[in-house]
Amino acid sequence: MEQNGLARLSLALHYSVPPILGMMVAFIFVVDKTFELFRLLSNRLNKRVLACFLVFYNASKVALTSISAYELAVRCNLHGVGLAAPLFLDLYGGSNTCLPALSAVSIASLCILWVDRIAVPFLDLSGVGQTGFQSRAVKAAVTGSVFMALAENDPFVLALLAMLACLRPKSLRTNWLPYAGFLTRGVVAALAVARFAGYGSARVSKRSVAIAMCSALASK
Repeated sequence: MEQNGLARLSLALHYSVPPILGMMVAFIFVVDKTFELFRLLSNRLNKRVLACFLVFYNASKVALTSISAYELAVRCNLHGVGLAAPLFLDLYGGSNTCLPALSAVSIASLCILWVDRIAVPFLDLSGVGQTGFQSRAVKAAVTGSVFMALAENDPFVLALLAMLACLRPKSLRTNWLPYAGFLTRGVVAALAVARFAGYGSARVSKRSVAIAMCSALASK
């Protein structure tokens, strides 16, 4: 019964790729000025109200990232695999709970992508790499490749989700966040190099690896 459920989920992920890619094309070509209405709205609000919104945004982002990381670690049995999981993990046959957890986290990341388009002007988070065509193209490419990797049961989706998380707006304004983003991109690039070098027993799409490499180089 569980295998039938996984098979249906895998088929649904396969058919979801074209509409997701269409949504990502729209994400790229919907310009930032479309969301400037939310900046005008924030200018009319009290600074204390905006500060409360910023605290809620930061808290929800940290909570969602922590819960996602914990759920993936538990449901995909990543404890003994560590950073090599994108090379060795078997999404379909290794655990009955891994693919559903990855699907839920990926859908949440897709929703957050659009929420951030609103949050950046509303909370004035338009820092380096958060606006412009290049930023939208990189985020759309990584998000689209996440769902393509899921459709192919590609374990490199874990590295792509980590890349997508480090591309989110840096709203906490601390000195260590740039280093955390740089470290994440470095790990993703190292995993991609390891895949091209022939390490790893799981089937990993070279397309996903190439997209991760390009995104690591293009993101700021």
